[in-house]
Amino acid sequence: MEDLCVPVLLIIAFLGTGCAARGIELTDDDNGKTIEVAPHGTITVSLQSNMTTGYSCNFATMPEPKVLRLLTSDYIAPKRGLLGADGLQVWKFQAKGPGTTAVKLLYFRPFERDTPPAWEFSLTVTVK
Repeated sequence: MEDLCVPVLLIIAFLGTGCAARGIELTDDDNGKTIEVAPHGTITVSLQSNMTTGYSCNFATMPEPKVLRLLTSDYIAPKRGLLGADGLQVWKFQAKGPGTTAVKLLYFRPFERDTPPAWEFSLTVTVK
């Protein structure tokens, strides 16, 4: 029985590290957080957005590329395609090297330059 425990524990440890390798997933609820990620780890930020009304999330502060690199930026339309329904804007980042950087997104209509943003999302990322 004792001989079986070690391989089982190694398999559990291996599977546990595989789950962590999938990356960190963040949403609107994670606004203002500070997170830590290992080099080469990924961070996915998914925020509600309503592009059918002209609103979109736009970078106010881009991350320092030596620390955190933007891999993709996508918009996922609402399933029903209803005018006024929320979709998702999704950004995927990869941790590059040690350091700390900030990401700040503002939600506004680009054609309304003198109007303050409806909301903002900020994140501080430390790569160790």
